Amino acid sequence: MDGRRLSDQVKSKIRNLVNANSIQNSLPKIIEEESKNGSIVIITAEELKIYHTVKTLLINSIKKMDETRISYRDQKNSFNILVDDNNKKIIAKITSSRNKYFIEINNSKYDVTGIESIVALKKQLLEITQQYFT
Repeated sequence: MDGRRLSDQVKSKIRNLVNANSIQNSLPKIIEEESKNGSIVIITAEELKIYHTVKTLLINSIKKMDETRISYRDQKNSFNILVDDNNKKIIAKITSSRNKYFIEINNSKYDVTGIESIVALKKQLLEITQQYFT
């Protein structure tokens, strides 16, 4: 590594240093750094939880709705819940700041503190969604 030849002894040392644990420990740091650079977009478990909650609310509330039309698209600054995978048909936009999540519906921003806070927004979610399903 220091400009010297790679001998069997050096190979053995490197092989012992690089193992599954070292890779597992460094992977979150690499992912975080890459996401800050904008190279990759990471879907968090909380974003998926919010998406599935919104989708379930809509499916149970709107009769004859094709649930396959509701999808999501994760972007660098937001996680959008869409109809027909169309960026112009946004049901809700999820953003986060310092591990705190917000949901934006019709340019109104609400804190997400749990599933109950999303269920409380059912009326607003239904209003925006029914525009795309009529």
